[in-house]
Amino acid sequence: VMQFFFSPIWGRMSDRYGRRPMMLISLVGSAISYFCFGAAPTLAFLFLARISAGVLSAASLPTAQAYIADVTPLDKRASGMAGIGVAFGLGFAFGPVLGGTLSQHPIWGIPPLAMPSYFAATLALINFFVALLFLPETHHDRTLAQLREGPLAAFGAISRALNNSVIRAELLTFGVVTFAFTAVETSFSWLVVIRFKDVITETARQAYEASSHLSWAALKITEQNQLIEKQQTATVAVIFSIVGITILFVQGSVMAGLARKVGEVRLVRIGSAVLCITLAGIAFSSQLLWMDFFAAMIAVGTGILNPSISSLITKSSKPEEKGTIAGAQQ
Repeated sequence: VMQFFFSPIWGRMSDRYGRRPMMLISLVGSAISYFCFGAAPTLAFLFLARISAGVLSAASLPTAQAYIADVTPLDKRASGMAGIGVAFGLGFAFGPVLGGTLSQHPIWGIPPLAMPSYFAATLALINFFVALLFLPETHHDRTLAQLREGPLAAFGAISRALNNSVIRAELLTFGVVTFAFTAVETSFSWLVVIRFKDVITETARQAYEASSHLSWAALKITEQNQLIEKQQTATVAVIFSIVGITILFVQGSVMAGLARKVGEVRLVRIGSAVLCITLAGIAFSSQLLWMDFFAAMIAVGTGILNPSISSLITKSSKPEEKGTIAGAQQ
């Protein structure tokens, strides 16, 4: 909810004050919110940490998109936007593995489940100092009228932009695709765990008996459940890693000039069609191997669609409103 309201505000602020300050605010804000998330002593404090993360991290994506739009020519815009996708792909590929490993090797008395949060806070803080030293400003054509506006002017600018039928169609397309992807992402782990419970349990049993040379039946129910949960986590992590690695390859092809050869509008249509077929396939898959395949195809669909639609949106935006419209998109 916080990201929903604050993304366009931060995007507008980047149009008004420049991209660099907003990126720095986002990075230091992410560092603080992740640290508070890991250190939360109560549930209320935990929620407060997530609220602050939503407010502050909302600056990152629209500002990054506007930044890329500032420094890339129109014919290479989709390739630039694919760079964001590559970053997400790296996160999907290595994030679950790294988080799982960190939570199993706590240091300095830190609770195991807090380790990934503290590590993420450290990465964000390092990123902040790198940006502080090396990230130049790219947005120099700010108008006097913009400098006089308040941050809530973002919503008026978005309302005016939505009167443009092209921008309206592009934002609607992105919204529907993101809704579909997020719905699958949040339910995917449970779908795998519930639908393939017997397969996962049998895999856990075989692994235990092979490594310990003891009988599975001799284990207590709680011990069996712990081994099954570990196998569930490993199974889902493999699938998400497949998604991440596939995104890297697909976004790399977009960065290599696929959009210039095929055309961004055509890539949006192809990506949408691939996603439709893939999501239906996931709904009816009865084997884990097919789930692995369709997970990779999700990455193919979103990998060619998202940078293409982001490129089209920035091309349709006025130069002085690229950050605002990128915020509306996010």
